[in-house]
Amino acid sequence: MKDESLVGSMDSKFLNSLTFQLAELEAGQDIIVPLLHSIRTHTNAVLGFFSLYNEAQKTMIVKGIEGDGNMLNTVIKIVGSKVLETPSPLSDEAYVQIVEERIAVSKSLTQITFGSIPKAVDVALQKITGIKYFYGVAHILSGKLYGTTLLAFRENQPHPSIGLLNSFAYLTALTLRKNLAEKALIQSESNLRRITDNIRDVVFVTDLNLNTTFVTPSIERMHGDTVEQYLKRNVEQRHPPETIAYLKAVLNEEFENEKCSSFERDRSRVVEAQLIKADGTIIETSMHISFVRDEKGKPVGIQGVTRDITELKETEQMLRQLNADKDRFLQILAHDLKNPIANLVSTSDVLKRYHLDFKREEVEKLLNLFNDISNSTFNLLQNLLLWSKAQSGKMQPEIQNIDFYEICKGVALEFAPILNQKKISIEYPQQPVILAADKNMMTAVMRNLVSNAIKFTNFGGSVTILLNVDSGSTTICVRDTGVGISSENISKLWGFTTPYTTSGTNNEQGNGLGLLICKEFVEIHGGKIWVDSKVGQGSQFWFSLPRQNG
Repeated sequence: MKDESLVGSMDSKFLNSLTFQLAELEAGQDIIVPLLHSIRTHTNAVLGFFSLYNEAQKTMIVKGIEGDGNMLNTVIKIVGSKVLETPSPLSDEAYVQIVEERIAVSKSLTQITFGSIPKAVDVALQKITGIKYFYGVAHILSGKLYGTTLLAFRENQPHPSIGLLNSFAYLTALTLRKNLAEKALIQSESNLRRITDNIRDVVFVTDLNLNTTFVTPSIERMHGDTVEQYLKRNVEQRHPPETIAYLKAVLNEEFENEKCSSFERDRSRVVEAQLIKADGTIIETSMHISFVRDEKGKPVGIQGVTRDITELKETEQMLRQLNADKDRFLQILAHDLKNPIANLVSTSDVLKRYHLDFKREEVEKLLNLFNDISNSTFNLLQNLLLWSKAQSGKMQPEIQNIDFYEICKGVALEFAPILNQKKISIEYPQQPVILAADKNMMTAVMRNLVSNAIKFTNFGGSVTILLNVDSGSTTICVRDTGVGISSENISKLWGFTTPYTTSGTNNEQGNGLGLLICKEFVEIHGGKIWVDSKVGQGSQFWFSLPRQNG
């Protein structure tokens, strides 16, 4: 039998050595293998089990089994390899018992494991290996269980000292707690790094002079610079002058707010600022910012999150344009339908009341007026319907072979009354010309262009339709000898929000919608439309259609 003082000295050396060994382990490094090996070797235990307690699931999980080669193989065959990493439920009563006893000694593996090892396995293990008793060591710190170590001994082996096991239990509990905290910290840092590396928004910190001191890697996606490159840029290289002035004004305003006790110290605000990218382009950003404060609460910098809102701004602009178009659409309906319908009502009312008193030529004059107003109103409604369909994307061209001569002929017949009235001649190709296009859309384009040409041509003038076909495209021109358009007003022809409109040479009224219809339908075909005109020298409206659309 060993001398107790010698045993005590050996235990102290062991614990000191183990303490230094554990202290040298790196953060996150596995501690179970060195702990189990050290205590089993020092106590000469023939077998050792190490289990961790999962507080959330209330289970014990065997993380390590150690023994001599033959012994270990025998144990694995008996208890099964699945014993490792398999959670075993631990009841509240068993938890309390483990915490209270701390060090338990038993001749039953089933008893000391609270039934997780079946009795038959326990009997077989002891019979084959010669194991006679077991020590269970609970690793507890501040009343909290972190895990257990189970040591198995043969009958003729000396028992380990309770002092040694208590010291080992405490040292292990400290190490387990530290290890779990380090793993949690590493996982937290990993999660944070993964988030900051993948989010599109940019987290940043600046000093009070707006010089960036920290920025997340997402800056490269937003700005184009790496973190290192971006940190080297001064504020003048990152923002336009007007943005810098605005941010400094916000900063001064917040410093003034600091003097007011009603303002919260942890307040934040959202500002919009332009950012100059690495390639020199400018994007719109939204920054959610707040002060960085020292231990006394004094502002020492700015922290925040920047988001690229360039697309959002463009969408807002598009929505504003759509709203403006909608308002213009309603304005056209209210203005251009009200007058002709009112004229129809008044004209029909006059005919109804006084037709017996009118001479024949007076009745014919009123009927002609009635017909003109009806046609004008119908054309307006037709244009509005066509335009709204085109805007909604519901109109798709039905490309087919059409005869351009037949379209011109039909349009000329449609406007024959007004052409005769204003003594205007019209010329167009007099032989079949086959085009690949949507017949209804091309008819609408020609009807509107010819209508405008007649409208702004003086009495006795002319309208000419020209066509040129080459290998790449078909170009069509509607030319008139009318009043022409100034260069200033040409730029207004294609804007729906404020379209250019003026009265015709016979005081004909319009709304500018016809040219927008032409533009929509030509572009739907993949073509383009333009105009050449000078005041007093007439106008030429051209449009082209790519041949490949046929």
